[in-house]
Amino acid sequence: MDRYSLSADERKGILLRHLENNDRHHEMEDPFVDDVVNDNKECFVGFPALCYIFSEEKSLCPDRFTFFKNPRYTFSIFLRTFPDKNVYLTMVYALFQGGRIEKRHKNVELIREIASIFRMPTFCSSAIDHVMSYMNKLYLNGHEEDSFYEFQHDFIAECVYISLDSEEIDHLKAYSNRNDILDELIENYR
Repeated sequence: MDRYSLSADERKGILLRHLENNDRHHEMEDPFVDDVVNDNKECFVGFPALCYIFSEEKSLCPDRFTFFKNPRYTFSIFLRTFPDKNVYLTMVYALFQGGRIEKRHKNVELIREIASIFRMPTFCSSAIDHVMSYMNKLYLNGHEEDSFYEFQHDFIAECVYISLDSEEIDHLKAYSNRNDILDELIENYR
């Protein structure tokens, strides 16, 4: 076992803590917990973030085990089909802004292009502001003193990227600022 890997007991503790914190006590004795813990022997860095996202999103996946089997794919579909389309489009905007959204200075051209590509004419700067406030501590972390929000975890940026098709990426990249996160994802998924 890698010295930074989580043991089965550590993984179980993390998952149980997140389920308990989100009033999902009925799932804590479920065999599902042991299945998830034992199936993730080669624990990847994002396991705590997965547990957090899974415990927050009760409707994430009808087959709960699927989320942990293929979290990037499952979560990317979840984001793409999120009932409030402004949430997904704000995550797309954040990705093309380097994983960071400035509260006061937004890329108006990028916002317009996202609205056009996804046929959401109501997507605008105020929609982003609204999403930032209610997604704070869920998918985004707000830094009030510096007045910006950023992805809570690289896993979320990766899932947003996976949810996009290559034409959307190519088109929106032209409106993006220099972006190390996007460049790294493009390189990794070629």
